[in-house]
Order: sequence, then structure tokens, then C-alpha cells
Amino acid sequence: MGPESSDKEIHQRPLDPKANLSKNLLNTPSSVAPEVELLWRGKKRHENQQIGDLRMLERVRIIPYSSIGTLRRSKSAQDVWSNKLIRGDNKLVMSSLLTGQMHREIEDVGGIKLIYIDPPFLVGSDYKMTLLVGEDNPDRPNIIQEFAYKDSWEAGPSAYLDMMYERLWLIKELLADDGSVWVHCDWKANFMLRAILDEVFGSTAFRNEIVWYYTNKIPDTRKRQYTNATDTIFYYCKSDKSIFNWQFEKREKPIRVSRMKKVEGKKIYPKGPDGKCVYVTREERTADNVWKFPLLHAHPEMWGYPTQKPIQLLERIILTGTNEGDLVADFFCGSGTSLEVAQRLGRKWIGCDLGKIAVHVCRKRMVKVLNEETGVSEKVVGFDLLEADEPEDLKLKKAANAFLSNDFHRGEYNLTKNVAYFNVDISINALTVAVALTDFGLSSSETIKEVFEFKGKTGSSKVILDNGQLVKIVNKGNGCEQRCLLTQKWSDWIDYWAVDFEYGAAQFQTGDHLGITPNGSIFYSVWHSFRTPKNRSIDLSSPAWEYEDPGNYKIAVKVIDIFGNETFQVFEIEVR
Repeated sequence: MGPESSDKEIHQRPLDPKANLSKNLLNTPSSVAPEVELLWRGKKRHENQQIGDLRMLERVRIIPYSSIGTLRRSKSAQDVWSNKLIRGDNKLVMSSLLTGQMHREIEDVGGIKLIYIDPPFLVGSDYKMTLLVGEDNPDRPNIIQEFAYKDSWEAGPSAYLDMMYERLWLIKELLADDGSVWVHCDWKANFMLRAILDEVFGSTAFRNEIVWYYTNKIPDTRKRQYTNATDTIFYYCKSDKSIFNWQFEKREKPIRVSRMKKVEGKKIYPKGPDGKCVYVTREERTADNVWKFPLLHAHPEMWGYPTQKPIQLLERIILTGTNEGDLVADFFCGSGTSLEVAQRLGRKWIGCDLGKIAVHVCRKRMVKVLNEETGVSEKVVGFDLLEADEPEDLKLKKAANAFLSNDFHRGEYNLTKNVAYFNVDISINALTVAVALTDFGLSSSETIKEVFEFKGKTGSSKVILDNGQLVKIVNKGNGCEQRCLLTQKWSDWIDYWAVDFEYGAAQFQTGDHLGITPNGSIFYSVWHSFRTPKNRSIDLSSPAWEYEDPGNYKIAVKVIDIFGNETFQVFEIEVR
């Protein structure tokens, strides 16, 4: 057997004849050899990881209050769980949740009851996200393809398995005793992930191999094989106490069956007054492990994120493994489908992703959901936006590795702090203040790297920065190019902006010191406007904000461009 095949070889270790095979393997320490173990080149045993901490960037609040001062003094705003959206390496984030400042907060709400992950699938390619520029305009293109996440593994399957192995151990440690994990994968890696899950959680923790069957998959008739139209979701429980709620689905055709009940374990078919069996019509059936939900394609749910999963799928999972009020986590949250479902079903949530654009899409998506809910809720609702604060030695190591691996030149566009600028107009009328965004641009005249490069084929394109504007260049063939201006006006750059009308007024309570921003204040996003895939308009003026008392205040404004880059300014005002 050559070295190429060793990455995928499964070895079964001989069992100790003295071992008690009836022992529950759910709590087997990592130092004890498992029954079956997947081995690959360079595999290391799980050990405690170096951790940093979590730094709070923003508190997004959708509130029925007229003043943020009222919110900050509200008992509910301080004592009630606040959902978490975290940007950073999920390995670092999970380690921080296990031992850092938020560990007690998670324990106080009963721990994490369900973790769903939709990690990379070992596809061997990178995924791009569709970004829209400005408002809908039929006279010009407004679509950019931007790097979303990496699913290519130069070191082969061993690098992918190392990544998953470390994270599954952390997931097990994070789960509450009555929690469960749901791991989404496909045919490329499912057999390897099943073996790792058996090793980490124990074979007795396995509950189901769920097959998601999507009937609307477009077949590729160029291949001499049947179309792959299924994904796999592995469902494992932390213990026998784990939550399970039966789910039901509508039958394609109602059936008529005789009524049955169980008495002392025996089936009894009761009869009516006429002595005949009683029949009932059933329009639902108990769900099994084959779930038929369509792919999204051009569905209204789409946020432009690659591999986005349908809401129906996550509803089935979360309803099965949790009860209302439980805490759900997703450490590869992508566009945030699991977070939206958890919010709508009355669950608490933690979402994490490494991608800047993914976190930005999640923020917009969750603000949209909360805005839809606030009309029927008198509670303070919202979430915290945090970032993993890595130890300095780890930052230096990662920076060096990124440079050596050429990751600095991969398709992600970054604006440094001094590159972008914006202007505002602040209108003051007695105790009311309104903010209008009046300009946005790039203060650097340097041409940034290409966002989408030519592929050498007719019809391929690239996007460049030319004199502060984005220009899309399309290869028309025979040496000809077509140039299209994407940002025709300054507001085309704006994807999201938010205002904190009383910046720095917070009196931090216990736990609020969670990595406060460098100047000691949290940005409270209490008014915001943003574009969605279906609504490309954006408000450039805020409504009037009324202060409770005259005095000097600070207004903070945050502007996020189409690439997810943030620009931030603070303005001092006086109201009388």
C-alpha cells in the first residue's frame, strides 16, 4: 500500500479481552484507545489548546424605547441572555467559550443543547459569494464574485481531518450533558467523519445517519454516472438524556386507517357503537431519516452565500434536538440560516465564522429578522458582535504562515483604517438629533488588487479600483475588453450603516468588560439601514432621535462597504 492511500486507511485496533464492552463509551477519556479509530498521516491526540479571549465590537439592539439611556439602565438589558455573533477561528472561539469569561454565562442558561455544523466538504476548491453593488439598475452590471471560504487542502485529506478532529473534540466538551451534535457533510468525507465521530463521542452516541434528498438537483449529463442528490447529516448525542422531539411531515396523499391504541403494551383496535372498527384519516406521517427538502437555487431565502442551506432543513434539526429557550450553536455559520431559525423558534444562539463577509451577512440577516419581530414583542431583543482576540504569539505565527502560503494574495479585498472616509450632516433641533450620510470614498488613490481575475476565456472578468471607483472589465475575446462602471455614485459603496446616539454612555456591569473596544466604549447599534438581496435601497438619513436631557453627547457612526469593511467615526454634539 503506497503513501497516497495511507491518508484514507481505516485501522481497527485489537480489543483488550479484559475490557468491559458494555461500558458506556460516551464519557471515554481521550487517553483511552477507542474501539475503532481512523488514522491518517500526522494525526495528533487531542490536547488543551492555547486560547485567547473574545473582544466585544458591537451591541445590536432592536428596541421599543425612545432613548438608549433607558435601554442601558434597563434591568432586562443587563440580566437577560444576549445572543452572540463571533468572528474568528472557531477553534480559538470554542476554546475561549470553554474556559473564558463567557463560560459562566453559557452555564447559567443551561449550556449548549445543540450544535449544528456545516463545515467544508473536502471538495478541493474555493467558493465565491455573489456581492451586489448599489441599487438595481438594468443599464449596468452590479454583481461581483468575491472569495467566501476555502475548501482546498494542499496537504491532502490529512489537513482536513486534523481540522475536523480538533474541532469535534471541542464540540463534545462544549455540549451540555443533554445536548446533541449534527454534522453536515457529503459523500466525499462522510465515511471519514463517521469514524472520527465514533472515536470522539463513542459508538453508542450515534443516533442517526440522516439523508437529505433534494429532488431539484440539476443533473450533469456530461458524466457517465448518476447525479449525487443527497447530503449526509450525522446525529450524535452527548448522553442518553439528550433531547429528542418527534417530527412529522405532510403525506403526499392522506390515508385512512383503523384507530389503534396500546393497553398494557398490547395493540387494541376500539370499535364504534355499531361494532365496527373506527377509521381515521391521517394527513401526516412520522418523519424518518430521509428528508426531502429542495435546494434553494434562486429561492427568495438566498443571501448570495455559496452552499446556503434551506430554512426547512434547519427547522427540522432544531425542533428535534431542542426545546424553546434552549441554546443552539453553529461554529461554521456561513450566512446564518441556523441563527435565523433559532431566533424564529424562540431559541438562544451563538454563531461563529472566520469570514468577514459571512459575519456581515449574518449581522444584516439577523437585524432583518429582529426588525420583523419587534412589532409583536415588548422585550429588549438583539445580539452582541464579538471577535476572537488571539494571543500575540499565535497572531505572529499565523501571519507568517499566511505570507508563506500566499494567502495574502487570495481573493479578499481589504480596506485599511485610513483608506476609506465618509461625511455626515448632523441636524440638531432642541432635544432631537438626526444624522444624514452625505459622502463616502477611498482616501487612497492606489489601485487595489483584482477581486475577480481573468480565467483566460472569453466572458471572464475582473474588478479593479480605478480613480476611487470599482470597474468591471469583461474579456470579449480577440484582445477586446468591455469596461463597466459599478460604483456610479458614492452611495453605491454603502451596504450598511449604523448610529449610536449616546456613544460611551454605558455603565459597564459584571461581564461587560468582555474585551471593550480600545477607547473603552461599546458601539450600540440602535439605528441602522442596509441593503438586502431583495431590497437594494438604503436610507441615507436617520429618523430624529430624542434625548432625555440636554447636555453634551457623542454620536458614533459606523459605515460598512460592499466588501464588509468598516469605517468608524465619533462626533461630539451639544443639545439644549
